[in-house]
Amino acid sequence: MVSDKSVLITGIARNVARVIPKEIERIEKEFEKIFRSISFLVIESDSTDNTLELLKKIKQNKQNFNYISLGKVEHTLPDRIERLAFCRNSYVKEIRNNDIYNNVDFVAVVDFDIKNNRLNLRELDVMINNFNNEWKAIFANQTGLYFDIYALRKDGWVENDCFTEYEALSKSMKRQEAKEIAIWSKMKRIKKDSPLITVDSAFGGLGIYRRNVFIYFDYTLIPGRRHESEHVSLHKKIRDSNGLLLIVPKMTNFAWGTHNLSRFKFIRVLDQASNRKGFRKIRDLARKLLS
Repeated sequence: MVSDKSVLITGIARNVARVIPKEIERIEKEFEKIFRSISFLVIESDSTDNTLELLKKIKQNKQNFNYISLGKVEHTLPDRIERLAFCRNSYVKEIRNNDIYNNVDFVAVVDFDIKNNRLNLRELDVMINNFNNEWKAIFANQTGLYFDIYALRKDGWVENDCFTEYEALSKSMKRQEAKEIAIWSKMKRIKKDSPLITVDSAFGGLGIYRRNVFIYFDYTLIPGRRHESEHVSLHKKIRDSNGLLLIVPKMTNFAWGTHNLSRFKFIRVLDQASNRKGFRKIRDLARKLLS
């Protein structure tokens, strides 16, 4: 069922030439099933492949597509999280200040560097039209293991920054053991028929926000918590204003990718051995079969 709502699909991009044309096509096809009006805004920076050329080509062929290139940001912002926050705030500024986005109802923030080959938005229609609670943002699930432990905050699951925990544990045990405890062990499968999951933060490569979230809040990092994900900074501001954030188990984007495949030791072994040509082929085949 197509609603009478509109959506801006946005996100940041770097060296995505290999996947961006197909992902734009795939994402648009799924969102067209839910929204009457769709527009794209891609924020690019620091690409060393032909991402920019492809973005220009897509814009020439799609009236609802736009992009902004920030150029070389890495030199002035070498800290990765500060750089991500800066790039994401670029689309926040456009939402606030560009009149063409004044009538947008929802903003979908997506990762353009993953293959959204399990994208299923049917539950989004339910969340828009039949869900009584005034949620501020909802996030995708993966049909494989839920991977985004860095952006996740949920009591009893992930309560603190996983990499801070990892570094602390590494002082008293092997780094692989520390990573197993702090990160890999927390990647778990969420069954699609599970109830909605209230969180303090999440992302998982796809978040649907009400537009007014970005009128009031942005990704500026919170002082004293600058090592944390930029998503955590945004979501803490939303939660502090009593905004409801949910993982929607039936709303999925993919099954397996680089992060959750690394949960399995045999994949890590293949990755470590992949500098040899034969092992690289075996690794790539294993990843392809799993994804």
